[in-house]
Amino acid sequence: MNYETTKQKKQELRSKERNAREELKALQDRQSSIDSDLQNAYDNYLQAQAGHKAGECTESDVSKAERAYLKLKDEKDSLSKEIEA
Repeated sequence: MNYETTKQKKQELRSKERNAREELKALQDRQSSIDSDLQNAYDNYLQAQAGHKAGECTESDVSKAERAYLKLKDEKDSLSKEIEA
C-alpha cells in the first residue's frame, strides 16, 4: 500500500468511528428521554387505574394508558439491547 491509500483508509476508519459515536450518542439521548416519558406513562397508567376504581375513567382509558406505557417500555428495552451491542 502506498501513502495515499493508507491515508484514505485511515480517513475512512475515522469517519466510520465518528459516525458510530454520533449514533451511540443519539441512542443514549433517546434512552434518557424515554426514561422520563416512561415514568410519566406509568404515572398516567396508575392514575387511570385509580380513576377507574373511583368511577372517573373507563376500562378503555386504562387500556390506552397501559398500551402507551408498554410501548415505551418495549422501546426502552430495545434501545438498551442496541446500545449494549
